[in-house]
Amino acid sequence: MQHPESITHLGARYSKDDLKKLPRLHFVAHIDREFLAEEEGKGQWLFPPPIHITSESLRSAISEVTRFAEWLEKTGHSGDHG
Repeated sequence: MQHPESITHLGARYSKDDLKKLPRLHFVAHIDREFLAEEEGKGQWLFPPPIHITSESLRSAISEVTRFAEWLEKTGHSGDHG
């Protein structure tokens, strides 16, 4: 999601590699999700959907990352190798 595949698009889109790696896209507009629901999870999309971030989806992503970090700390895998 860092560098666009084409300079003709002004908005950010998921790359083909992103679509292959991610089973479920978090930052997709509701209308795009409905339209593309059958293809999601298969890694096969007709076109890369635009990245659409709402305050709700950003809060949800932050919450999931926080939950994961807390789990890592509890299991002793927090990255502290010392």
